[in-house]
Amino acid sequence: MIPVLRKISALSTRHTSTVQQRTKRGQRSLLASAVSGNKKYFYVLGRSSSTFATADCTPTLDIPPVLKLKADTQSYLATYKDVLNDLTTISKHYDGHVPTELCTKLLEYNMPADGRVYGIITVLTYKSLIQREQLTAQNLKMAENLGWCIEMLHSTIKLAEEVEYQSTTRPGRQSWNKIQGNGGGTINNILMLESGIFELLRKHFSHLDNYVDLLELFQSAIFKATVGQSMNLLHTKQSVDTFNATLYNTIVSDKINSHLLYLPVASALHLAGVKNPKTFDQSKNLLLKISTLCQAHNDYLNCFGDPDETGEIGSDIKNNLCTWFAVKCLELANPEQRAIMLECYGKEDPEKVARVRQLYDDMDLLKKFAMYENQAYNEVIALIGQTSNEIPHDVFYTILEHCYKKAFNTIECLKNTESREWKVSQEDVRNYTNLYPEVIHELTEAAKQYKSKEAAEWYKKALEYTMSVGSTRNGLMVVSVYKDSVKDVQLTEENLRLAYLLGWCLELLHVTILLTDDMVDNSHKRRGQPCWFRVDGVGLNAINDAFMAENGVFVLLKKHFRHLDCYMDLVELFHENCFNSMCGQNMDMIFETKHVSTFNMESYDSLVLIKTSCHLFYLPIHLGLRLAG
Repeated sequence: MIPVLRKISALSTRHTSTVQQRTKRGQRSLLASAVSGNKKYFYVLGRSSSTFATADCTPTLDIPPVLKLKADTQSYLATYKDVLNDLTTISKHYDGHVPTELCTKLLEYNMPADGRVYGIITVLTYKSLIQREQLTAQNLKMAENLGWCIEMLHSTIKLAEEVEYQSTTRPGRQSWNKIQGNGGGTINNILMLESGIFELLRKHFSHLDNYVDLLELFQSAIFKATVGQSMNLLHTKQSVDTFNATLYNTIVSDKINSHLLYLPVASALHLAGVKNPKTFDQSKNLLLKISTLCQAHNDYLNCFGDPDETGEIGSDIKNNLCTWFAVKCLELANPEQRAIMLECYGKEDPEKVARVRQLYDDMDLLKKFAMYENQAYNEVIALIGQTSNEIPHDVFYTILEHCYKKAFNTIECLKNTESREWKVSQEDVRNYTNLYPEVIHELTEAAKQYKSKEAAEWYKKALEYTMSVGSTRNGLMVVSVYKDSVKDVQLTEENLRLAYLLGWCLELLHVTILLTDDMVDNSHKRRGQPCWFRVDGVGLNAINDAFMAENGVFVLLKKHFRHLDCYMDLVELFHENCFNSMCGQNMDMIFETKHVSTFNMESYDSLVLIKTSCHLFYLPIHLGLRLAG
């Protein structure tokens, strides 16, 4: 459990220090899978109340680091030159009717070596399916050649789309058909690329028993993709009012999934000699879900992305394409909003394109898209785990991680969005906060026993100022863990009261740590108000107040928990974590005196472990577990 909480703490600390950074999804995934029992509170720990939340707290599972694209990239890219050489050599056989220079230029421009992902999927899948002794240099070379056949198919389809939509740019460059001298010849270039696929297949795979399977697979993928594109083009001539989720999913299935993700995996299955139809069917269904997620993300990029990275912004709107945003807008639109879509969607007027984008913004579709993304992503993760062992799970995790990049990872687009997975009941919140005055009263009365009414009143003033009733997340985590760890019959009013009190003990320890931290860092504000030591008349008396807050923990423990078997465990937990936190603060102070060149990740992780994870993450979990027995 400690390693899990250490990782959560480090991730949370890094996010707090740099709010604008993207969430490291792989790290969060690793944490979730490491927790046995699927306990919901672990997924909440990594989210600060203000900056580290997503639309859905459903856990994502670990993406196994078994397959790394970089590990195969060098060999795969080396094959690129061989593929170019093969195709230009083949073109020479036709008595110069296809100029070699044009063929090379066409390939290098439309099928660049950089950014090639989908063909590598074929290599990864093949390597996961065959026995180690079968992984010869010759077999690996065939898988790489097959991957480049897939890249050629993608380039063929992409080039055709650019002509059909008259696109002027692609990411980072002009469209091929807009380069001077290409023009109408681009149509012939498209056919050249497509034919080149089958030339490569014939040269490298015709001696194999599964050559026919590969040929038919590519022929089927091309035909299905063109049928999907035909459907897409036909609907660009129709009113946006005809768009719906069924149409969108059909287009994704035919136009995208057939060649984008299913083809790389299915070709590897054939090359590896897999014959079970169920394996192909399961792969197709799973990859369709990933393709749908990827396409929805591409729809987002086309409308809201960076034009330097994605090309022309808003071209889907201008070209009247059926997109996730158009469909969702129509599903939710009132009559006035629908009228805007009918008037502006599918028009080349830049002002009307901008009006549609503004409508999406007005309808808060970015937040809805972020929620969809997170939910769909987690559904895919769960589905991968449910598939048969014949399907290489590690490959599908890799496909998901490398082919899909989540658009939203922070709270910026999801403010006021509640977590759907971990919720504290309003009754728990009410009962917990209702104990606040009682806790203050008990501690004040405890101070009065020492014949000093003034000291008791000062103690009360310090607690009411520093222990905010509005900050209940950490204390309620203790309650959540306790309730999740005992049987329903044990959830009596008395036992729940003990859990609430234990949560307030945790809040007292946090007050101790924050009071000292503010003084050490010479801070000015805490939770929107001046730090306690900066309040008039307080000053360095806050040092004593920190000691009083700390000892208040043990006053409450003695009064309410001494009769329990876990009493000494609780006492020792608080002592241990308080000491660890102070050691961490001391380490932080020492680092401040050192040069930045001495900083390293090992020291950082140690600092996070003892200064942050102990009391923010480790302690609430263990308190709840100890109280539960």
